[in-house]
Amino acid sequence: MQNKNIDTDYRLINEWFLVAYDKHSAKHMSNMHYHNSYEMFIITDGSTSMLVNDQITEPVRYDIILIKPNQLHKNNGGAKHSRYAVHFTENYLDTYFTETASKQLTEIFDRSRLRIKPQEFNKIIELLGRMRSGDAFSHIHLAEIISILSRPESLDYNNTKPGGIVNSILEYVNKNYASISSLDDISEKFRISKPYMCNVFKKETTVTISQYLNSVRITRACELLKSSHKSVTEIAFMCGYSSSMYFCKVFKGIVNMTPMDYKRFNL
Repeated sequence: MQNKNIDTDYRLINEWFLVAYDKHSAKHMSNMHYHNSYEMFIITDGSTSMLVNDQITEPVRYDIILIKPNQLHKNNGGAKHSRYAVHFTENYLDTYFTETASKQLTEIFDRSRLRIKPQEFNKIIELLGRMRSGDAFSHIHLAEIISILSRPESLDYNNTKPGGIVNSILEYVNKNYASISSLDDISEKFRISKPYMCNVFKKETTVTISQYLNSVRITRACELLKSSHKSVTEIAFMCGYSSSMYFCKVFKGIVNMTPMDYKRFNL
């Protein structure tokens, strides 16, 4: 059965640049996914809960979440909110900026969350409006926005709210996905009961630990299939699967194609 909690569309987006504005109800949530673009997730009203890589954060107005290419993330929802999402790829950067400028523009993405002072935030919203209208100078406005984000005087603070045990589990899974043999390994690591651990994790992230573990493993497998000449069996073991047959089953359930088809698709 197809997993409905993890995005099965692992194809990379085709757009080089995209600006979107949406309003979401408290029930809104996205599936876990990744893409080949840099993303700026900008809350304009309300609040939400997000899982980015191995951290849960709860952005509100004036917060900007920065997501690097191929980082797993999802919007957990939980509250009414509106937001801008800005996507741009390496191809977009190569078209409008020099290699040095591109590197400077993306350095800000080493920081996962920024809180912007209201006056500076309003400047960013104005620039986003111009970009969304199809302004021919969108690349200049993008550079202006990143310039604002890069100035210390623009920031209120940049610390995320701790997510307690769930963030610790997320971090542990990301670092040890290849060696985790069962959920017992995780519950023993944190000295908590497995039922309690599973309930808390599902409540905070809206996915199970097993679903998250598989998504991390399959994301890594996709990277290896594209970048290495290793066999499917080797990649399965490297990503924590003791059976290549089971790996292929999980991979197809998430990616909607076999590992070999995925490799051929990305040649």
